[in-house]
Amino acid sequence: MPPNWTILQEDLVAINLAAESKKEAICELSKLLQKKGYVRESFPQAVADREEHFPTGLPTSLYGVAIPHTDSHHVLRTGIAVGILKNPTEFTVMGTTDQIVQVEVVLLLAIQDPSGHIQVLQQLMEVFQLPEALRQLKSAKSKKEVVQALTEHLSLERP
Repeated sequence: MPPNWTILQEDLVAINLAAESKKEAICELSKLLQKKGYVRESFPQAVADREEHFPTGLPTSLYGVAIPHTDSHHVLRTGIAVGILKNPTEFTVMGTTDQIVQVEVVLLLAIQDPSGHIQVLQQLMEVFQLPEALRQLKSAKSKKEVVQALTEHLSLERP
């Protein structure tokens, strides 16, 4: 990836996000991406549809995380919207159809380059295995702290 690949920005972070369902969480985070010109109008529905067939909920050592995403043709430029949920929301566990995980952090991926998609997912999976990184994310009091926590643990540059 180019060294100036900047995908983590404070204006794509929502702390204390009130979402009663996974679809609502996806919709609210999609609005952040749409407002800043990262994704097409088709993005929120495409992500919600994909989540129904290919769930992205991940139980971690501390709390559930979800990494919803969709095909690159719904994306105008690469970015990640991060939602720290006010209350846990049910997502289906990745690779299952019937296991539920209570998710507290959602990272909505808008990846333009399909080959970059795998790299981002791999790095995020590594971060989710670090209890300290998970604690930093969940306890963040500001958007800046969320971006710093992720930037510290990912090989992604920040603007």
